Amino acid sequence: MAAQAKPILPEPRSLRVWTLLALVAVLISYLLNLLIGILCLILPFWVLERSPLWGILLLLFGAIAGITILWSSIPRPQKFKPPGVLLDLVKHPKLAAEIESIAAALAEPMPREVYLVLAPNAFVAEPGGRGRILGLGLPLLGALTVPQFRAVLAHEFAHFYSGDTRLGPWLYSARASMVRVLTNLHTGGASQFLRALTAFAVIRLAYIGVFGAMQQYGKALLRVTNFLSRRQEYRCDELACHIGGSAAFIKALQSIHVAALAFAPFWKSEVEPAVAVGFCPPLADGFARFLNAPSIKKQTGGKLDQAMSEPRENDFDTHPPLADRVRYAALISGAQELHNEELAATLLEDLGDVEAQLIAFAAPAVKVAKLKKMDWDTAALHVFAPLWQAAVTPYVESLGSSSIGQLPELVRAFQKTPPRIPDPPGMLLTKQQREDRVASILWMALNLALIKAGWVLHIQPGQRWIGRENQRLEPVALISGLRFGTTSPEQWRKLCESLGVAEIPLAF
Repeated sequence: MAAQAKPILPEPRSLRVWTLLALVAVLISYLLNLLIGILCLILPFWVLERSPLWGILLLLFGAIAGITILWSSIPRPQKFKPPGVLLDLVKHPKLAAEIESIAAALAEPMPREVYLVLAPNAFVAEPGGRGRILGLGLPLLGALTVPQFRAVLAHEFAHFYSGDTRLGPWLYSARASMVRVLTNLHTGGASQFLRALTAFAVIRLAYIGVFGAMQQYGKALLRVTNFLSRRQEYRCDELACHIGGSAAFIKALQSIHVAALAFAPFWKSEVEPAVAVGFCPPLADGFARFLNAPSIKKQTGGKLDQAMSEPRENDFDTHPPLADRVRYAALISGAQELHNEELAATLLEDLGDVEAQLIAFAAPAVKVAKLKKMDWDTAALHVFAPLWQAAVTPYVESLGSSSIGQLPELVRAFQKTPPRIPDPPGMLLTKQQREDRVASILWMALNLALIKAGWVLHIQPGQRWIGRENQRLEPVALISGLRFGTTSPEQWRKLCESLGVAEIPLAF
């Protein structure tokens, strides 16, 4: 795409005003810290001339508080840590073409480095000495279509276009300095000495005054800088709609919200078990399937509807509420949306190798080279059944001679006298966690018993059930019903008799 001359849209004057105000707030924060720190050091000498006793106490307080404030206010150099896997765009020409087209549309230089990350979002930055970087979340590539991904890229490049990434480090440094001051005064090592001195009323008043002043200005700084951040997001949304299309961007916003809700459960319930038994799962494909699972779709859809109907803006939010962003984007007439239902993950070549690198980045202790490739369609028997077998085997004696039909009695017995569940290394399980582990042993044992009896295990990301002919069971839900009383023992026995599974032993 041919480069277009800047600017595509005029920058609103109000945004420049707020940018100037944010810079003034940053300057004031450093000056305030300097002023209060110096006053803490010199005022006790004035008191010392008039009241030696109180002067000595205030001198000690002032020295500790003043040095703490001044030391905490010094900006710290931020050491850059790679946020994910560095992509060689030469090896991913389709992705490179998309990034280049957005860069050309805004007449902006290409980022120096592009990282693939595990977070369900995208970001840009200009860390000191490294130039521009772009972070792309793999979960987004499994959640967004190519046009939606293009709109997200446009939003991120708009931060370059508007100069947000150059202003960002100043705002971050000021906020970080203020947080260090408050933390060190309140809970840091110096605070222990200060709290001891507050046994004296005059010191307590001085501490309340100093800490209160810093705290109130810290809140004001956050309000001003976060308000600017929200204005910047609206501005970048506007440019994203102009370049990528309003419809695509709105759908992308909603999909990102859903992805943020779903990715952690997906990783814990689908990826970690696969890696634990030696498999390297396809992440983008798995996450796309997880998002489309009926139960997951219902849960995330309900939360998305709630976010769309109940916008709640907070002074300390860096981003506007989703509903407000969607309404704003709907008012912008932008580019015509391209019809392409391919997932953005198709922009990456050798996706499996890239995903393996990302797993290695997320779990350095895992020897990814030894992990076997897997397919979600064969994960039931290759991944989950062996995992359940290993988990249940230590508790075979606790299961005894119980059959599937006797599960209600076994659930009650385990609730009264649960089998001994060892604590994981470095972790002390709570009572609730132990009860959950016991329940998991039972539903895993039920699954394994049915598999041995000829039932077929069906597992897809977000979906787990076991079936035979026209019969279908969800063992996790069944054990939950027995555990919490929503299924009575009589109902369970009738179900088992109708399916002909009452006499199948749980132990194997």
